[in-house]
Amino acid sequence: MENNKKVKMLLMLLLLTSCVAAFCLGTLTYTFATGEMPFEIKALEQFKPDIPEEQPKHKAAVIPYQVRTPDELTLRQLADDFTDRINSLNEREKQIDESRVTMEALIKNAEEIRAATAAKLDEIKKEKESKINEIKAAEQSLKDAQKAFDESQVNLEEKIIKKIAGTLQLMQASASMIIISDLDVLESARFLNEMPAQKRSEILAQMVTVTELNGKKLSDTDQLSFRLKANEIVKELRKLKENPEGGKVP
Repeated sequence: MENNKKVKMLLMLLLLTSCVAAFCLGTLTYTFATGEMPFEIKALEQFKPDIPEEQPKHKAAVIPYQVRTPDELTLRQLADDFTDRINSLNEREKQIDESRVTMEALIKNAEEIRAATAAKLDEIKKEKESKINEIKAAEQSLKDAQKAFDESQVNLEEKIIKKIAGTLQLMQASASMIIISDLDVLESARFLNEMPAQKRSEILAQMVTVTELNGKKLSDTDQLSFRLKANEIVKELRKLKENPEGGKVP
């Protein structure tokens, strides 16, 4: 409700302002057209004191209005306002030009920074890829070296086992049995695996049938221990037979 009142008041003020503006415009138009004031306003000049008119120093153009009348003051005020407005617009245009130059400089700097940043990121990316490739190459080189080392160790171990097995093969079966019996089951099986089948059978037979060692008779417990170990060695030999990489068992 209060908003409606405000709207009505604003409309009334707008209407009143429009009427006053129309009246002023009509008065000015009539004065310029006829050179007289409308509605007997000119009669009011009789009550004004006599003021001598100023003589212009230079000949001026004829203006269709009387000196020191309200229309002269209005026109002068309009001219001053127009001049101030022109000066204000010129100043504003100057500020806009300065702002435009500043914005163009900022945009140029931003583009230069963006280009420099993109170039730096591209350089970092290439450097990163190069480092990754170097790391991968070094890693592959290490893997190859480790593989070669492992293979050399395997080959070395196989050579050692074959050499020891060859030495045991040249010994008496009873002497070889004593040495093998002191080793663990896997090592014993690997040594026996490198020997011919006949020599391997002789050594295992010695372990199963041994009754004395170094001239001393073995107890039933010790004899059983030799037999059990011979049995475990045979099982391990079978595993090596099933695994081609483990050795050769006919």
